[in-house]
Amino acid sequence: MVEKYKLNEIAKKIDAEVMGDGDIEIISVGSLNSAGKGCLTFLTGSNIEAAELAVSRGAVVICRQGLKLTPSLQVEDPYFGFIQAMGIMKPESRPSAGINSTAQIAKTAKLGHGVFIGPFCQIGENAVIGDQAVIQAYSFIGREVEIGQNSWLKPRVSLLDRTVVGNRVIIHSGAVLGSDGFGYHQTSKGIVKIPQVGRVVVEDDVEIGANTTVDRAMLDETRIGAGTKIDNLVQIAHNVIIGKNCLIASQVGISGSTTVGNNVIMAGQVGVADHVKIGNKVTILAKSGISGHIPDNQVVLWIPAMEVSRAKRMIAAVRMLPDFIKKINKLEKQIKSSQQSKI
Repeated sequence: MVEKYKLNEIAKKIDAEVMGDGDIEIISVGSLNSAGKGCLTFLTGSNIEAAELAVSRGAVVICRQGLKLTPSLQVEDPYFGFIQAMGIMKPESRPSAGINSTAQIAKTAKLGHGVFIGPFCQIGENAVIGDQAVIQAYSFIGREVEIGQNSWLKPRVSLLDRTVVGNRVIIHSGAVLGSDGFGYHQTSKGIVKIPQVGRVVVEDDVEIGANTTVDRAMLDETRIGAGTKIDNLVQIAHNVIIGKNCLIASQVGISGSTTVGNNVIMAGQVGVADHVKIGNKVTILAKSGISGHIPDNQVVLWIPAMEVSRAKRMIAAVRMLPDFIKKINKLEKQIKSSQQSKI
């Protein structure tokens, strides 16, 4: 059965002004180009023509205040308004409380109220699972692991021994937290493995993407700060400290003992060397290589990373090198020819 929402209902919940008939029924959400009758969409740019076409097909557009578009919901931030509306209309369905009969739960583990433990999960000795937590199928929870309230582990997540996960954390399928850090010591007799006896701590409201790995510390902690969002396929090495409200995109690799400040953005495939300090509100653009410390409020690019305007000048200069080489070779020939003619 399709659930229907009156436009007035949505407007009240997202603090929007209704332009047109507030009794219009909304049954779906969609993109500006595909939205039709009963569909809610949004406009963030200046493509008024596309918005008007959507309205002509029967859609309702969430747009900025003062725009002459009817019917519409007008808000200060249309994209945020649309995100809120999607949350109302298309809430993610969490499993209901219950423990599957195939789950293996240690007698010393402590489970909070209303938890869900899915098929073939394993919960280790002295693990603590907070109220309303969800642990989906085939997940592994090691000894002395702590999981906070309302956290959600998707299928096949592994939290190894002593890992601590805060409240309202989401961890996607295939992620591994608390595996051994990459620590070895070269001796005359060969390579010796260094014991990794620390732990991983994930603070509240963090989201960790599929197949991301966070290694436990050699000593002390590897820590992910509150509100940080980490994409799929990210590697975070032992003893890394990541601050609050950071955004880390896919295929980033952060080497051991690096410290990342608050509100840092790392775009795709950034590589960070070990023992580096990255300041607050730093943005690192895609494919950059970080080999040294970066102060606060910098935007950096390239390998090795440098201030973005300088990096762009360097990249432009590199593109001109083939022409410069041709010109230099030509000049060398002219000079050589001139010298020979004088002889």
